[in-house]
Amino acid sequence: MTDIHHRRDRHRRLAWTHAALAGSFLLALGQTGPVWSQDAAAACQGGGLDRAAIARCSTLLGSGTLQGEGLARAAEWRMGAHFATGDYVNAAYDADIYANLWPDLLLGYYVGCLARGAGGFDLDTAERLCETAMRLTDDPSVFSVRGILRLKQNRNQDAWADFDRHLQASPRTAQAAYGRGIAAMRLGRVSEGRADIAAAADMDREMNLTDPQMFTTEQFYTAWGLVPPQR
Repeated sequence: MTDIHHRRDRHRRLAWTHAALAGSFLLALGQTGPVWSQDAAAACQGGGLDRAAIARCSTLLGSGTLQGEGLARAAEWRMGAHFATGDYVNAAYDADIYANLWPDLLLGYYVGCLARGAGGFDLDTAERLCETAMRLTDDPSVFSVRGILRLKQNRNQDAWADFDRHLQASPRTAQAAYGRGIAAMRLGRVSEGRADIAAAADMDREMNLTDPQMFTTEQFYTAWGLVPPQR
């Protein structure tokens, strides 16, 4: 992930860091579906994952000219741009369309669950989507996706267990450590939680996320309304 975190495009970096929680979301653009068609790439991808990309992709998707590969990739890119700009409702809407069109691919379920969890809406549907994703992959990052959802539901022991499962499989994962720390503190295990949150900050420093242009794990959780309780 080091090369990802050193990208200098702010919007793309935002989406890549979100991706660490969603099973390498944007990596899935090249791994869970057909290869980009060159026409769709040029017309939709453009310069990054931002509001301009949403407009380009929406125009392309509404043109009726895309099929197969191009349709999949334009849908993926608009979904990523909605998520990267914090428009979780439309990211979830696009994810649901994607999952309906390509029910055997992970991406729609991952993003559908994460967008709802991050936005704090339609949480029962988010739970179902996470469970579907888990049936389709052994990638441990899906546990952190569900952990975020369960923090939103105030299911703190379940959230702790999900983040812990991610960390057991991938110990140097800042997003999982931070989430587990919040869950532990909510459960009254303050010292344990603070240790996890400190460990997450250390991991961010290792990944150079203290650069002012980078987004730290703490900033993402704060943006999602998930902060350690004051103890």
